[in-house]
Amino acid sequence: MLSLRSSVLAAKASSMSSMSLSGGVVVVGVVRPFSASASASAAAAEGSPPPQAPSKKVSAPIKMFDLDGRYATALYQAAASQNKLDAVKRDFESLVQAAKGSPTFIGFCMDPVMSRDKKTLAISSLAADFKVDNVTANFLKVLAENGRLNSIFTISERFEEQVNASSGTFVVKVTSASEVAPDGLAALEKIVKENYVDANAKVKLDVTVDESIMGGFKLQIGERMIDKSVATKLNQLEQALHKM
Repeated sequence: MLSLRSSVLAAKASSMSSMSLSGGVVVVGVVRPFSASASASAAAAEGSPPPQAPSKKVSAPIKMFDLDGRYATALYQAAASQNKLDAVKRDFESLVQAAKGSPTFIGFCMDPVMSRDKKTLAISSLAADFKVDNVTANFLKVLAENGRLNSIFTISERFEEQVNASSGTFVVKVTSASEVAPDGLAALEKIVKENYVDANAKVKLDVTVDESIMGGFKLQIGERMIDKSVATKLNQLEQALHKM
């Protein structure tokens, strides 16, 4: 059994026929063909017309305009059109959890030198090793072919946002200058529900501490940013004084 590190190093020296996060090796056989929805995913993310529409029209619950968000939206639409959201979500959760514990795999994704063809073969082998759904496998292949494997973790997070929103749960990223007490979290959740999402929606707060904002808070809900930080207010005040 070869290690993941050995597999990745072998890929750099050859066309790479195997790779595994768990340390095993899976020989690449026939690469599974693109499904209609996976082809649409690739085209939608790249901004060109899809060669064939998904089996049914699906709208994503959150509009995302950055490139990683567009990939995540395309994955959501491909999975939802085949009623495979849960399966694809599980695939990415398992893959990301395993990948984050493998510096070699992270290096493989970030490697700017390895050709896209080699990365495509490697990621196809990995998908076979993990026995992921065909939507997941095809999408991973699309990322490799388009040179976007370096964004796999961010795309996975944005995809999770779409899935959560589809079930009425909104993940709100909160930046605070210090740890937030339970009553403070309850107050923030109330603010979000009263001003930014449906009052009946479920809200999940993802809190990050950043002392540089000095006080107050920042909220990010999908593409929307609400900045109520002291640092920003002071900066705005300083700019206003300079214009006087």
